[in-house]
Amino acid sequence: MKRALIFSLACFALHALHAQTLPSIGQWRDHLPMRSIVNLDNSSSKLIAATPFGYFTYDPVSKLYDVHTKSRGLSEVNLKHLAKDPVSEKMLIVYENANIDLVEGDQIRNIPDVLLSKIQGDKTIHHILWAGTEALLSSNLGIIVVNTQRKEIRDTYRPGSNGADIKVFQLSLLNNVLYAASSEGLKKASFQVSTLGDFRSWTLEPIPGIVGAVDNILNWNDRLVARKRDSIFIKSNGTWGLLYVSTSPITSINASGNGLYIGQSRQGKGTVVYFADAGVQAQLISTPLMTAPVACLRMNQELWVGDKNNGLVKVSATGD
Repeated sequence: MKRALIFSLACFALHALHAQTLPSIGQWRDHLPMRSIVNLDNSSSKLIAATPFGYFTYDPVSKLYDVHTKSRGLSEVNLKHLAKDPVSEKMLIVYENANIDLVEGDQIRNIPDVLLSKIQGDKTIHHILWAGTEALLSSNLGIIVVNTQRKEIRDTYRPGSNGADIKVFQLSLLNNVLYAASSEGLKKASFQVSTLGDFRSWTLEPIPGIVGAVDNILNWNDRLVARKRDSIFIKSNGTWGLLYVSTSPITSINASGNGLYIGQSRQGKGTVVYFADAGVQAQLISTPLMTAPVACLRMNQELWVGDKNNGLVKVSATGD
């Protein structure tokens, strides 16, 4: 186990301020609990941490932070997911009730189509994947396609048997193939917009050792990684194999930099299992401030962990 140097923003009293400028006496300001991180992303210079009450950005160099809440233009509280477009400054926010905000600089555009839709069924959204100018939402209705240029829902794909609604938990793109971790297993289809809406274009990707639902799927250095409960599988050279089995409940799995990070939690103690490569022995990262890691992000040679209870935790002793 590597020794870690830790820094946490959990004890900061975060206010809804621009670049830390204090408001005048009598002006309203937020005093909201921002310690519960639900998602973590980044721009070129800032960390972006989503919480149930909004999101905040943090610049590790200047140490400045900026909080965005409903009082600053967001449409809702109960934020559930946030994902920044890797090639632009656009950012998509999804709330618990399936309402959607598109953030472009200082502009916030609400896209309430899913929220207001009269479609019967559970509208829960589990994940956001950017694909060009569109955002693909994994949901209990299937795959919801958001056109971020027209700012509207373009389509809904249902890769389930006979085109019925299917729970899709996460999506990943690799070699122009779209993979969907779903309640029916790992589904795949050629990433062609004209055919993705046809359920017959989707086929099952068998994973030895997995029966039924697949919880997560992601692209780690051009290799697929799938999770089923406490087991992590990897596809290398065309063959699936077992990568890791956790003895604690897994709270998150994501790739950042060249590393794969698996968050775990047991009895209020959080740890992160870090793989530098598939053929390298995993390292265990543990600090007293981690209770339930929800995401790990490597930025400027530093590892940042978003924790469900203790905000942002910086770990300064691991390398890719």
